[in-house]
Amino acid sequence: MESATQLESNATTNNHVDSPVDELVSRSIGAIRFASFWLAVALPFVYMPLLVIDMTPLTAMAFFGLFCANIIALIVGHGHNNR
Repeated sequence: MESATQLESNATTNNHVDSPVDELVSRSIGAIRFASFWLAVALPFVYMPLLVIDMTPLTAMAFFGLFCANIIALIVGHGHNNR
């Protein structure tokens, strides 16, 4: 009896076909993770020079904003190419 139930569950999972919307969502998520990963790699090269120049309120705000963007990119891009 168990083997018949197992065969039925395998048949239903094998007949599942991804819809175009599912494929589009999957590819979009992959592209977002890819872009976020590389953004997280590149952003320190942008905001580190801000530490060298005189720190004005505008420079401090720019540094803080870029730092926060880097943290978000790290979180979103964490799963990129994770095999």
